[in-house]
Amino acid sequence: MTPKKRADLNVWEVEGEGIVYDPNSGMGHVLNPTALRIWSLCDGRHTPKAIEKALVHEFPDKGDIIPGDVGMALAQFGDLGLLETAH
Repeated sequence: MTPKKRADLNVWEVEGEGIVYDPNSGMGHVLNPTALRIWSLCDGRHTPKAIEKALVHEFPDKGDIIPGDVGMALAQFGDLGLLETAH
């Protein structure tokens, strides 16, 4: 699976954090800087492993926690309905 953010969401970056507004649910979600970076890679081309690899490259001192962070963020994005579903 290659996670892809829904195209109908409104996203703003404010002081390094992200705000994702879902017009379908009327809910907004705040993303910390790490979640925002993971979000930016949910483009339908990066697999979860590729997202992990990109973050480890950017933050080599965090390599031991990145897989868990990526897995948790992707699961939350999915649970909140922010990702496109596979057809």
